[in-house]
Parts: sequence; C-alpha cells; structure tokens
Amino acid sequence: MSTVDMIHNHAMPVWDDTYQAQRSLHRHFDFHATDFLPSWLAKILYPFEFENEFDGRAGIELTNDYWWLPIVTVVLYVVFVFVAPVVMKDREALNLQFTMKYWNLFLAVFSLIGFVRLLAQLALGAGLFGLDYTVCRPGLPWWGSGSGGVWGMLFVYSKYAELFDTVILVLRKRPVIFLHWYHHSTVMLVSLAGYAAAQPSAIYFCGINYGVHSVMYYYYYLMACGKKPGWAQAITAGQIFQMVIGFAVNVYQAYKMSTDSTCKGSWSVLAVMAFVYATYFVLFVNFAIARYFKKPGEVTADKKRAKRSPKIDTKSKPSVSVEFTPCGGTTSEPTSPCRGHLHLDEDTVDCALKDAGDITNIKVELKKHK
Repeated sequence: MSTVDMIHNHAMPVWDDTYQAQRSLHRHFDFHATDFLPSWLAKILYPFEFENEFDGRAGIELTNDYWWLPIVTVVLYVVFVFVAPVVMKDREALNLQFTMKYWNLFLAVFSLIGFVRLLAQLALGAGLFGLDYTVCRPGLPWWGSGSGGVWGMLFVYSKYAELFDTVILVLRKRPVIFLHWYHHSTVMLVSLAGYAAAQPSAIYFCGINYGVHSVMYYYYYLMACGKKPGWAQAITAGQIFQMVIGFAVNVYQAYKMSTDSTCKGSWSVLAVMAFVYATYFVLFVNFAIARYFKKPGEVTADKKRAKRSPKIDTKSKPSVSVEFTPCGGTTSEPTSPCRGHLHLDEDTVDCALKDAGDITNIKVELKKHK
C-alpha cells in the first residue's frame, strides 16, 4: 500500500468505530510512525522490531481484565504512607545515596525516551490528519500499537515502579507530604483508567508527563550527586503548565464529543481526568506560592505545628535546632524542607553536622536551658 493510500485510510473518519470494532481491523489501520517516513529514515529512527511490530491489544485487554489491581495497589500504598513512618520512628534512617542517584538517573533517561517517542507520534498524527484526529480516534489504532503503543504501555505500568520514590523517602525518614502521595496515587489510577478505555487524548497526558518527569528526575539525580541546580522553580512551572495543557485538551475533546457523533472517547475518564487536573493545578500552585513567593517572617503551617508541639526536657543540655533541605529528593515536586531537633552536648555538634552529609541551608541555634 502506498503512502497516499495510507493517508487516505487514516484521513477518513476512522474513529467512527468503537474499540471493540477497531480491534479486528487490518493492521494498516493502526497508526505507525514508520508508515509515514522514508524507509531509510524509519530504519534510523525506529531500528527495533519489537517497537515496530508491537500490538497493543493484549496490553489493553490485560489492563481491563485486572481492573482491580491499581485500586488494591493504591489502598496498600496509602496504608504504607501512614504506617511505615511510625515503624521507622525509632529506627535509624538509611542513607540510600547510591540508590537514589541511579534510580533517578534511570527514570530521567526512561522518561526522556518515552517523551521523544510519543512526541513524534503526536506530531505526525496532528500534522498529517489534524488536531481532531488526535482526540477523536480510538486510542488502540491511534497510539496503542507500534512505537506509541510500547511507550504508552510502559508509561502506564511505570506508575507502579514510581511508588518506590515513596519507599526511599520513608526509609530515609523524610516527610511524605500530601501532594506527593496524592499525586502518585491518582496518577496511577487515571493512567490505567485511560489506558484501559483506550482514551484518544491519553497520548497527551502520557507525553507531557514523560517530558516533565525527564527534567524532574534529572534534577533529583544532580541533587543526589551533591550538586545544587538553580532551576527548581522551572520544574514546578512545568508541572503547572502540564495541568493547564491537559485540562485544555480534556475540554476540547469534550466539546468534540458533544458536537460530533463520530468523535469517540470515554466521558467517565474525561470527568475523572478533569477533576484530577484541577486538583493538581491547585496543589502545585499552592506549593509554588508557599515555597517561592512566601514573604520573609510569614508564619507557615510547619511553624504553627511546631508551636503546638510539646516542650522537650533537655535536662540542661544545649538544644541544637537544625533546619535542612534533603538533597536528591524523590517527591513529586522539588525537594521540600524538613526540620529536625537534636539535643546534644556542645562537643558533638560539629560531628553531627558532618554526619548529616547531604543537607543544605543549615541553620543552627544553640540555647542553654536552665
């Protein structure tokens, strides 16, 4: 089949069929980036047969068959978030510097490859057939097979692996803030729901998230290496931008579905994604304001909680209050401040600070208690 015939077949309203009807169509109805590139260029950009020959039907059907797995996983994850820190309370924190470094580097490289692959798929689809094609054609023949299918499926199931971020935080006795665990939980549920429904616009969610995560995890890798990148604000801005774009795509797909009977998609997935995008936007904007635009001397929630905390009897020993920011964090946003209170003899203060190793922005105050 010639490229012209291929474009003709794709240019028809091929989204006029549901997932169940599309699954039995001939292979040439599946969108493959290699079909629209010169053969010599396709061999260079897509050299791996496992990508080119990937059929996404099995992955989508498996996700539908085991629809309960992400729900059970999230329930267990939330229990872990609240119970594990209690278990670790009287235990020594693990350093895990080596683990953090290469875990973050792996996720950065993985996310970058996924971003490039899905961006190419999206650019070709929108460029050849228009924006409506990218939000109306069922996901299975649109992005579910070939290279797009591989990296779409890997994106979805990588959300299970990314829960290890929280394990690292807990073992290092770092706080797991609401934004972190809410983000991990809901991204997993929404990603798997969109994949199971073969939502046409899911490629936008996956692609943009891949891009933001490639930068974010590289930032964490540099922090784990002892460096201090000065672009944490850019990462937060990228996360907020991701929510705006995702919400806009959702709105556009909803508009097309309500005005064009040939535009297919899941209304329930659209509603859930719109809600999640809205909550992400509020949470990340609130985080940005609190972290980057807070006025000096402003009383924060941390300080209010500290005032309500009971006094610790130091038995006349000097109290050493240490405020620090951990390097190489694995939260869903640039590292958040943590606070610790040590009660040591004056001779051990310097030793304690040296052992802290990976902390920055140290503020130490010595007070004699009578």
